[in-house]
Amino acid sequence: MVLQMPFSPGRRQALFALMGIVIAVLAFALVFDRLVPGRSGAAFDDRIARNALAANTLEKDFSSLVRDAYLMAVAPTPERVEAVRVNLDEFEQALAEAEAVAAGNGDHGDTLARLREDWPQLRALIEARLSDIAALGETGRRDFVDTLARFDDTMDARIETYRTASRAELDAALGEEGEGETGAPDR
Repeated sequence: MVLQMPFSPGRRQALFALMGIVIAVLAFALVFDRLVPGRSGAAFDDRIARNALAANTLEKDFSSLVRDAYLMAVAPTPERVEAVRVNLDEFEQALAEAEAVAAGNGDHGDTLARLREDWPQLRALIEARLSDIAALGETGRRDFVDTLARFDDTMDARIETYRTASRAELDAALGEEGEGETGAPDR
């Protein structure tokens, strides 16, 4: 018994081609939907993503700086002093990059301006101790750590304000508000 198809071989090929085109269009639409964020909400701006990256980089570099400064104060070694030197420059660069990306954004600009005001004082505090931290007595190191902790609290809060606002902007631009977020961990 021979089973006959309702379509001729030419029509079957055309039907398969049409089905392939429909599947390709659907696949494209699905991929396009995931790759073009913000098409249904706020217009996506590349600067929003760069701002979120700059905020996270700033937070990372600040955390590295103060971590190494605390370690240097508690148990000074040449390696820890050098790590602090490197982190001073990396934080300066991260702050400058964040300022450049946030230029023109009043809220971020204000937060970063206050951070910039504190930065020279923190840098001076740390740089003054790079050469003599090992020679400081217990009281001198405790005073250094206490002052460092005040800067840590104030500046970290400002960086966190900037990072949180940048993340919220990114989430909104990606159209994920209320549907989960970028995947970045909350703190």
